Parts: sequence; structure tokens; C-alpha cells
Amino acid sequence: MFKKIYLPLLLMCISFQLSAQINKDRKKVTTTRIKKAPKIDGILDDEAWKNAEELTNFIIFRPDNGVAVKDQYQTTVKVVYDDDAVYISAIMLDLDPENIPREFAVRDNFGLADFFLVTINPNDDGQNPFEFIIQAAGNRIDAKVSNGDEDINWSAVWEGETKITDKGWNAEMKIPYRAIRFANRPIQSWGFNFHRRLEKLNEQHTWTHIDNAVGRWTQYDGLIEGFNNLKPPTRLNLYPYASATSVSFDGETTYDYSVGMDLKYGITDNFTLDATLIPDFSQVGFDNVELNLGPFEQQFTEQRQFFYRRYRTF
Repeated sequence: MFKKIYLPLLLMCISFQLSAQINKDRKKVTTTRIKKAPKIDGILDDEAWKNAEELTNFIIFRPDNGVAVKDQYQTTVKVVYDDDAVYISAIMLDLDPENIPREFAVRDNFGLADFFLVTINPNDDGQNPFEFIIQAAGNRIDAKVSNGDEDINWSAVWEGETKITDKGWNAEMKIPYRAIRFANRPIQSWGFNFHRRLEKLNEQHTWTHIDNAVGRWTQYDGLIEGFNNLKPPTRLNLYPYASATSVSFDGETTYDYSVGMDLKYGITDNFTLDATLIPDFSQVGFDNVELNLGPFEQQFTEQRQFFYRRYRTF
């Protein structure tokens, strides 16, 4: 009997180790609840930031993993919250602010530009954070991460602005609670990490050191404590659509129309209902034309919203 139980228990211990935080010298700070939300404009002069604890002493993630960032390229982050959202500010020093790369790109696409990246893991499980990125040009990218794999097709509603200054550049974000998922507990501590990309130096910096040789990058979050009395919002999203067509042939004209809706509803913290009524895939974006001269078949990203939001299921 002992032999039958021993192996599953061993596998459970190994699985837990692979998914938990493994940072021995984990950074911990306490956030601040604010009464008045800051204006999201990249200008960090709001009252909300004055008494917030500073998160700094960034470490090089790549290429020189584990080396301390020089003072002239250091980053300082602050995190505050209220009943509606988490607010994040970042001051990123640069010796040559006027020449910070900031090529503009459309939503969810990277341009040749510096960026500031935030990972938020309310469950602090080391494997399923939410990712929010803003580039120096102001374009935004977000992703949902599962076991280190980023799903860029996932999109949330959030705000972010940047500002070039005489010392570098600033980023300011507002992440509404509707954009993330967390438990209904009176006192919470969430896993956070912050990344900064410097194109000119070909470097990426992080708030907490990520050891490239051990575990996944999601297992090295710092811990931000002090999220008190937060209530998860109702997670209900409706995506209605309507279309109409007109066909003329041989002097006769016919009309047709179609209506439908996609629905997404959070039943509990762990279960979400996805439903679609009379789906219409004719409005889906087209794939880019690619000339394939190789021996392997082409693969295109799923464009249908109902399916790519649950791409691991299908």
C-alpha cells in the first residue's frame, strides 16, 4: 500500500515545486490605498504617488543575467490602488532621452522601441500572470500567460500613457480589476514583476532577479502586500454584432440581415462561461498573404474571438 501512494505524492511535490515561486531572496513591499486616482498622462505629479513606496534596484535579465543596472539607467516603480483599479508609475532614466527608440506600432504589436512591462499574478502561483506592456511611443500590448507561454491574442481594457522627459521617460498605467482575476479575500498579497527593455543597449532589466538557468521566468515575482478589502467585479462581457447585405441581380434586389452575440460570464473565481449566439465569422480579420516555398504547411493565428479566447480548449 505504501508503494502505491509514494509515487503520486512524489509527483505532486515535484509539480508544486515547478509551479511555485522559487526566488530565495524575494523582494517584498507594501502598497498604498489612495483616495483620489491619478490622471493617466505620464506626468507623475499627482498626489497619489507622493507617499507610495519605491521599487527600484533593477537587475539585468539579459544579456548579462544577474548584473546590477547602472545608476544612470535605473528604474523606479510605484504601485497604488483604490476600489476600482491598480495604478502603476515608472520613472526610467536614460542618458540620451531625445534618442530613445520609439517607433509606433498598432495595438498588440511591437515596434522598434523601448518598453515597460508589468506582470501581475493575484494568485501568486508562479505560472499564470497577466502581462501589460507599454512602449515609449505609447502603443500598448497585453497577454495572458500560462506556464511561461504568452497569449498575445488576449486583450483587456486598460489605460496607459508615456512621457519623454529630460532625464529619460515615464510610464503611467491604470489596470482595472475587470482586466484581471483574483479571489474574494479581505487581505491579499499579489505577485508582481517589472521589466524594462532598452533597445540602444540591447538589454532587458527586471525588478526581481530572474535566473535564466533555473525554473521559468514566471517563478521569480516579487510580492506586493497590503491589498485590503477588494471585491472582485462582476465579470460579464457582451459582444453584440449586426450585419446587413444587399444583392442586386437582373433588376431584382434582395436584402438579408443577421444579428448575434458572444457572451463571457465569470460564474466563480475559477469558472467562466463562454457562449456564442448565431456566430458570424464573416467579419473576422483576414490573414496576411504569405508565399510558402518551404516543405512545411503554414499556420495562421486564430482570428475568431470566441475560439482564440479559449484557444487551449479547442
